[in-house]
Amino acid sequence: MNRDQGELGDWQLEIEQIPSLSPEDLSRLNRPTVDNFQHFAAFSSPATELSYLRITRQGSWVGMVPVVRLSKRKSTDLLTPRLRWWLGMLLGPLARKTSYLLDTAFLAYEHASPFAIASEYAPRRAEVVAAVVRHLKAQRGIESIWISEPTGVSPLDAEKNFDAFPMIPLVHIRIAGCGSLNRFLETTTKKRRRNWRQQRMDYDRAGAVTELLTSPFNGQVLASMQECLRASAARSAFFVPYNDVLTDPQAFATQSQVALISRVGDRVIGFMTFITSGQGMLQTHGGFDYDLSLKSKAYHNLTYDAVAYAIQQGLDWVSLGPLNNETKRRLGTHLLPMTAYLWNRYPLDRWVARQWFIKNFQTYWAGDTSDHPV
Repeated sequence: MNRDQGELGDWQLEIEQIPSLSPEDLSRLNRPTVDNFQHFAAFSSPATELSYLRITRQGSWVGMVPVVRLSKRKSTDLLTPRLRWWLGMLLGPLARKTSYLLDTAFLAYEHASPFAIASEYAPRRAEVVAAVVRHLKAQRGIESIWISEPTGVSPLDAEKNFDAFPMIPLVHIRIAGCGSLNRFLETTTKKRRRNWRQQRMDYDRAGAVTELLTSPFNGQVLASMQECLRASAARSAFFVPYNDVLTDPQAFATQSQVALISRVGDRVIGFMTFITSGQGMLQTHGGFDYDLSLKSKAYHNLTYDAVAYAIQQGLDWVSLGPLNNETKRRLGTHLLPMTAYLWNRYPLDRWVARQWFIKNFQTYWAGDTSDHPV
């Protein structure tokens, strides 16, 4: 555990790094996405260590932020494919960095700040964040800090040596006021309704059906889901530096979540898993058997079945996570912008980041990142 003293104006803050939150802290937060992070923290690896910074003042709770320490990861793997190889060769061992990551990846990609600050300290949020940043910069061996927050809410623009740039937006499907899937479809365009009818016909012709299951899943279903998860990870063009924990088989097997599973006969051809937080349902995982799922349009049908389930639960929106493919963009109704803030300890790393990394960070979406209908 690391403790640090940070100044909050005329107040003194204590920042303590801890491996897990107490039941009292979890109850105080009442944030299922934080419970999700807590679950994964138990499966930390030497390369991907999850922990919390717990912030107090004179023994009273101020807030917390979950952090991920990535040790000696090859930073060039985050770039577009055309730069990944040659810049990695050019930088060699210098490309391997130890970093702190503060975002919502393990919070089910929630469109929220990773900083949870008590309401009485909300007016001084900028000072609390600054104290956390000073604490992180003081840690030995840390070469960079990456913080992601919803665009427009972060005070980090004023922080020295932090570079800000747009991140992949998050994809939401807004369903508030829709009493059924048909009513939701009526709010979409004629093209979307036509596409949905065709996709459902393809699904039915393939003999596919959707089941709703709640974890823990049984042995054969679990094995099939994990096989689909591996297939999707192998197919993705995006490098996820913390995937060793995010897709850890034991972590997945014991995670609290609901699943929509697509079957053809006894064969699982795809799945999506979700957790519920507040008035929304957030996707935690997804995987597909591409031999059958593409022809049957399993991705599209599972998404619409997730919408139908969320409507039944009286929820207002469904999150599909980061916009990392075209299908997700077409299924979503709104894009929610995110901004990344990057700090590098050494001037050379900062120069390299500004010359190549920030301009060529691998994102699917390069268009308008404002919160708007799609």
